[in-house]
Amino acid sequence: MPERVKPFDKMSASLWIRALQIVPHYQAMGISVCINHFFKQYDVAILYREYTFKTLIKLFYLKLIAKKVFYDQVVNVFIHHNNVSAMQVWVARIIAKNIDGCICSTTPIQQSAKLLTNYTTVIPECISLSHFKYKKATINYTAPTFIWSGICKKAKALSPYSDVIDANIILITNQPIELSFNYEYIKWSHQTFPQDILRGDIAFLPRDTSTVYNQGHSEFKALVFANASMPIIANKLPSYQELSKYYESIVFLEDYNNDVYQCVQALIKKSRDTTQIRQLYSSHSFAHQVHQFVCNENLGNNTE
Repeated sequence: MPERVKPFDKMSASLWIRALQIVPHYQAMGISVCINHFFKQYDVAILYREYTFKTLIKLFYLKLIAKKVFYDQVVNVFIHHNNVSAMQVWVARIIAKNIDGCICSTTPIQQSAKLLTNYTTVIPECISLSHFKYKKATINYTAPTFIWSGICKKAKALSPYSDVIDANIILITNQPIELSFNYEYIKWSHQTFPQDILRGDIAFLPRDTSTVYNQGHSEFKALVFANASMPIIANKLPSYQELSKYYESIVFLEDYNNDVYQCVQALIKKSRDTTQIRQLYSSHSFAHQVHQFVCNENLGNNTE
């Protein structure tokens, strides 16, 4: 991993979501796990997210000490766009051509990776059901309190809806930020996050869908609310649309001409049953999917 192991509050979200919270499940399967230990021999090594020049040195060293090396990526660094540099794309492409397989968090990322490596899969984000164990009992659809979570700079995506959410939204984020609307601030904490989200009624998650970076955005932001049996208003990101196949209480702004009030009305009749997503998007399921992928004897035959 590109970071040393620290409390989850101090780590990049993708690392604790896709690596650290999965370790107990691997161990329960009888798999020995080491993190950032470069003086052992391994059957499988997984390189997470990073794409700097130093990553290439790490990659080729891992190929010496591990029988198979895989790359887990949550950002589409395989093609050029405004959110990655030419150097980062160059590095990512070299990595993709020198690994045994690529694990992607979303389908758009996999589509780019498939152009470079023959063995890829999509394993979406996941949640620990023992940590995210709370559910919202009742929803106030008449006068709902909206809620959003994420890195503070990304809260600017809420600004076009200022007239609707002003003084009526909770932001769970790393620090306060000046915005065009008033909001209640809750500092993000991994420990309290599962309970903090219950303070809202409806998750409001607008996001620009026109960029390559956002097209590859994972479902985790929406998943935590869906798992808590909370209604969601969002934009049609591929990962959110996939999530909506298994959780009914998601509506998309595009389908209601960006009218938040119409979205709320549409949610009233939607089921908030979480049975399917808790099965498909659990950290337990994630561990088994990774194990199946990396232990496949038919490496080189592309998989979806």
